[in-house]
Amino acid sequence: VQKGLEDYLETKRNGFARFYFLSNDELLEILSQTKDPTRVQPFLSKVFEAMSKVTFNPDNEILSMISPENESVPFVAPVITHQKAVEVWMCDLEEAMRNAIRGSMEKGIQSYPNMERTDWVLDNPAQIVINGSQVHWSNEVEAAFDSNAVGDYAKKLSDQILGLIMLLRTGVTKLQTKTIGALVVIDVHAKDIIHGFAQTGLCDKASFEWMSQLRYYWEQDDRGSENLWV
Repeated sequence: VQKGLEDYLETKRNGFARFYFLSNDELLEILSQTKDPTRVQPFLSKVFEAMSKVTFNPDNEILSMISPENESVPFVAPVITHQKAVEVWMCDLEEAMRNAIRGSMEKGIQSYPNMERTDWVLDNPAQIVINGSQVHWSNEVEAAFDSNAVGDYAKKLSDQILGLIMLLRTGVTKLQTKTIGALVVIDVHAKDIIHGFAQTGLCDKASFEWMSQLRYYWEQDDRGSENLWV
């Protein structure tokens, strides 16, 4: 009997490898309640890092994911659980998580030029703020090289940091404070790099000094889909 149980659990883990993070008892509890997909909620934090829970609609379709900090990211399309084995819809959930982050990243990158930066920071999830801002930093630095305006861009970066500091004084939430704090650290580093370029007169985007920096780009991959490249 024990051997049969082990073999059964192994087939489920082969179907969804992240089930290896769960004990046999935990996995059995999920499998014994397959008609109620919400029973997986207590174990999501063990299966997915930085995941607290997901939201279900009345049809048991999964609509969004929520972090331990209570940050919510909506899915591009609902995850269907009805009449599916748990290991199957958990794979669908994993794919939906990737698509949700990519969709939010695309939205954040596209909306950045059309909003005040401080409003944009408050309007997007933390991961999008940190990475999306670096995409535009990389593009703006190279545009400054092309127009020989590195000094002016260095001044703009200083003003952006001041804007974030002023934003912190407006009574933002605890989560927003953490996001802004992390962005300020990155912005200060970015500002120092560009100030160094301005002081040395560097204006070549093909230079080693620029090529050696961590740069972010939103570009098409070999499948014709735009993605984040670092």
